[in-house]
Amino acid sequence: MANSSPSPASGASPSPSASAATGVAIKDAADARDKLVAAMKIGTQVPSDGEMTDTWSAVLPGVKFSGYGIEATTKSVSGFAFVYSKTKRVEFLAFTVLDTGGNCEGGVLEAGSDGEKITQTVKMTVPTGTKCSGSALSDLRGY
Repeated sequence: MANSSPSPASGASPSPSASAATGVAIKDAADARDKLVAAMKIGTQVPSDGEMTDTWSAVLPGVKFSGYGIEATTKSVSGFAFVYSKTKRVEFLAFTVLDTGGNCEGGVLEAGSDGEKITQTVKMTVPTGTKCSGSALSDLRGY
């Protein structure tokens, strides 16, 4: 089962070395989302929270990661940890990315009830008027 600390809703960034204000701005949210999803292909072992941010930091250098209850900014992805859905009975990670043009894109990685390997990936545009956060995306997807 995936490591569930720190709490993804806590807003605590697993890499506190620099603030989101000093990070690299995301210019294309869909491209950034696609890179993050591609880094966690179906069949990939579910990583711990630290391994997750290490993998994604390699894909999007300079971008920070915050809890999924915190809205994404142009320099920070919302969501970095797998959590359990009582509704769908699966481990999942919902995340969102915001670009400099104001576009919000999201992704969901699902790991089945055992939380061992990624079994499904979903990419979507977050509808206008919806909070750009992993939490809001998980609600939209029924988790």
